[in-house]
Amino acid sequence: MDVNSDYNATFKSITMKLKKRFLRKPNVAEAIEEYTLLSKQLENEECYGLAAYCMQQVAKCYHSVGNIVSESAALQTAARGYLNSEIASSIEANLVTFNEDLLSAISVYEETIKLHCEQNERFLAGKLCLELADILALKFERYFEAIPYYERAASLFSDQSNGSVSIQVLFILLKLATLKVFTCDYT
Repeated sequence: MDVNSDYNATFKSITMKLKKRFLRKPNVAEAIEEYTLLSKQLENEECYGLAAYCMQQVAKCYHSVGNIVSESAALQTAARGYLNSEIASSIEANLVTFNEDLLSAISVYEETIKLHCEQNERFLAGKLCLELADILALKFERYFEAIPYYERAASLFSDQSNGSVSIQVLFILLKLATLKVFTCDYT
């Protein structure tokens, strides 16, 4: 982290711009731009968790103006930032962590999945469930936590209208079956 930069003061100044004043609306577009710029600066300095938090603020700004597509994109960027932070601290640096960043990533993924389900975008929600399940199972070896996300992805991808099962659902079910056998869950 750069010693000459005070990211906390920058973050607070952006947040203060979003406060409602008497007879004035906050300039949300300017705040989005500044949060994004701060997030890129933090990411360049490998402060992935802080960059992800800035992207969560960007998502909140987009939510306040009703731009759901950009909100979803900002949330996905934030989730991947938290994952990068967890990978950098636990896997690459071999540090013992309490998995705060991983839990934050899961929470942001859940929020994004919920957002897509509310908009009736089952395919995008299923894609995110599958992505999260693969990350949990393959990168972090959290097999028991990945199982519900594989199940949810399979249910979101399955087409209820004609009763047929697509190839993608079969691959997800194959991954799920393999994972259940690996974890000795034979039911």
